Amino acid sequence: MTVKSAGAPSLLEEVRRQTEVMGRYALETGLEFPGEGERLWGKMEGEISLEELTKLHRILAQRVAPATPLTLEATRGGSLTGRIREVAILKRLSAICLVSLGLFLLCLLLTSLPLPEWCRGVKEVVPVFLASLLGSSFSALFTANRYVVARTFDPRYETTYWSRLWLGVVAGTLLALFVKGGAAAGQDSALLQGIGPLAAALLGGYSAEAVDRVLRRLAETLVVLVRGSEKERLESLYREKEIRVEESKRREELCDEILSLPVPPESRGSIEEVLERYRNS
Repeated sequence: MTVKSAGAPSLLEEVRRQTEVMGRYALETGLEFPGEGERLWGKMEGEISLEELTKLHRILAQRVAPATPLTLEATRGGSLTGRIREVAILKRLSAICLVSLGLFLLCLLLTSLPLPEWCRGVKEVVPVFLASLLGSSFSALFTANRYVVARTFDPRYETTYWSRLWLGVVAGTLLALFVKGGAAAGQDSALLQGIGPLAAALLGGYSAEAVDRVLRRLAETLVVLVRGSEKERLESLYREKEIRVEESKRREELCDEILSLPVPPESRGSIEEVLERYRNS
């Protein structure tokens, strides 16, 4: 059975197309065709059997790894600008990053101008949001660009970049609120109040994982403050056990003293029964 470039079934055409994509990438990057791959690649211009095409596909897939035909097609632009035009998420993330940067700088300029009373709240909230968005979009763009340059960007995982973008916005805003709350509680530095929350929003947007760890650590600290440390709990249990042991010894001594007293024989049995219940109470 042979596979031709025209008139072949769609599945076979897909295998042939992927093989050509990987072969062109290997030639562009100077990768050698291992084994009989070079001979099989030479037959791609004419007719090639299904068995040979499948074998060549497997050889090239191992050679271009970790890239795959899907990632190579998604990043087929030659230059950086070409790849940005080809990869849709790079265009969108670049636009978000540039727009948020421009608006953030504009807000910084406006904060130095006298604004109406009703604009004070907006002047405090909007820069924090834009700083979080700027840090988050920059992080997502930087990560996506790294995969695009390595030709390993998989468009099936685009949703993870968007979820990371909005997680960064939320994380940056939360971190800015923490910093601003701490400054209002005990810091009078104008530098901390003016730049601290914005820097925190930018850093929090860039690394939502770091904010998650900070919040987890704060939650653990709060739990320790409420419930007490593990050492204090163990010490409390040890003291309670010591108290029970001492109380048990006192009961035994008291029972022994009572039994040592002269008691009529007919009453001794009932007294021992009462003392036994007292020991076990």
